[in-house]
Amino acid sequence: MANQQRTTGSMDARTGPEFTEAARTSAAQTAVAVLVDQRVAGERVQSGSRRPTRRRRRRGAILVLFALLAIVLLGMVALSVDTGYIYLTRREAQVAADSAALAAAAYVPTSNTAATAA
Repeated sequence: MANQQRTTGSMDARTGPEFTEAARTSAAQTAVAVLVDQRVAGERVQSGSRRPTRRRRRRGAILVLFALLAIVLLGMVALSVDTGYIYLTRREAQVAADSAALAAAAYVPTSNTAATAA
């Protein structure tokens, strides 16, 4: 009779006489191991406890990490803008010095007679 019930599927296999206490313990340990694996993996486990999962606990850490990295990123952008401004200012100063040197060269006498006459 137990064979017929098992083959027809009308009765749960865990309620039969073949399902011993050791098998129940093994099944319970397997279920606990699955729950522990799910918690370690950060998956949400439906249980009576309201303990936050690993993912939810890390949400605040991501916000703090983003804020710190945003400050560092803004500092790097500011440094690159300042460096560009320094190069621009040096270039403008060099252009002004070169222009002054060329303008002064126009007044320099080219021959010895003009230099002694002056």
